[in-house]
Amino acid sequence: MNFLYMSFSAGCIVLFTVLLRTLFKKKLPIELFCGLWWLAMLRALVPFSIPSVYSVYNAKIGIEGWFEKSLDFTLSERIFAERAEAVVSVICMILIFSVAVFSARYFIRVHRCCSNIAENAALVQSAEIRSALKGLKLPMNGIRIRTSDFVDSPVSYGFFQPVIILPKNLATEDKEALQCILLHEGIHIRYLHYIWKIVAVCIHWFNPCMWLLYWYLERDTEIFCDKKAIGILHEDKKELYAKTLINMAIKQRESVAFGNHFVQKGMLKERILMIMHWKRNSLGLLLVSLFLFAGTAAAFATTDISVAMNEENNNRIQVMDVSEEKVCFVGDEEIDMALSYEELKPYLYSGDAEETEKSVAIRGYKYTAQTPAPAVIHVSMEKDGEIYTGILAFSHGEKTAGRTYVGYYCGSLRQ
Repeated sequence: MNFLYMSFSAGCIVLFTVLLRTLFKKKLPIELFCGLWWLAMLRALVPFSIPSVYSVYNAKIGIEGWFEKSLDFTLSERIFAERAEAVVSVICMILIFSVAVFSARYFIRVHRCCSNIAENAALVQSAEIRSALKGLKLPMNGIRIRTSDFVDSPVSYGFFQPVIILPKNLATEDKEALQCILLHEGIHIRYLHYIWKIVAVCIHWFNPCMWLLYWYLERDTEIFCDKKAIGILHEDKKELYAKTLINMAIKQRESVAFGNHFVQKGMLKERILMIMHWKRNSLGLLLVSLFLFAGTAAAFATTDISVAMNEENNNRIQVMDVSEEKVCFVGDEEIDMALSYEELKPYLYSGDAEETEKSVAIRGYKYTAQTPAPAVIHVSMEKDGEIYTGILAFSHGEKTAGRTYVGYYCGSLRQ
């Protein structure tokens, strides 16, 4: 699949999710929006897709046909346009790859710098931390707990060797508040939120929709973790959770530029409101969310059916002639067509074989379809009350940039 097509499809999912989130943010669960962000990143990173009749990209077949009809390019012009498009695509891919490598190097250097901070932080082995971990209903095996004076609010970081860094001056005597913090950061690590924030933006840096996704994902993953944590702790702990969040926000001076933060002041009000109005998702809401997710995937994460059709037809294309002006694609079918005199009039030929009362010579009749051109067209035509029949044989053809096949035919019809 084309890399730019992948990025465009992902951008469409992002824009649709932003619209859905703006209109129904208070009615739909946060899990749906996080799932749609995940779908957009999957579409941006996975180089294949499933064709679907429900794909919105099926509309491009009609749009491309309208443009071709309006512009009416000659064969030479189309070949030049296809070659120019290929050259521009190569240049764009080289530029995208170069900047992506630069971005990857930057993120790797930042990752190494932050890893040094995490490694230099003191490993926590206190009884309070061990007691808080034992009371959690979330597996925390393999997660290191450290403290550092570099951070003033809890931060989770890493995915191969995850670590939770706590402020050095954090009071660990309050077991329940400590559990709220560890559980929130543990959920970040479990769902790999750290890696989500980097990969798609690093590869698709040129797509503004990916940066929009990054901004929304930063907010929605925090609310997602809050909701999951309260569900694990129990509903009666939501006031304690909100109070812990506020206390951390008061102590926070500024955010460090890495990891997942327990506190982000810019969205504190939104998180507190969600916490205080927390409730479990109803079955009806889950079904609606599932329907919206499946519908979005079918509409935006799939390809149009013409892609699959062309790939299937490529297996039975016969190349009849190749030159600078003609690239001929023809199948082995024979079809029947009933055409009017007005439809064939532009193709009447009066050269070597002049039109007579008993026969009509046809040259250059153009036949367009989504499949390879048929080898023979059996034509019937009515003129002045008389029926003319005959065979039009394939002369030459082309495959356009719009992935349609065009065949040109000649022959004669007789009464």
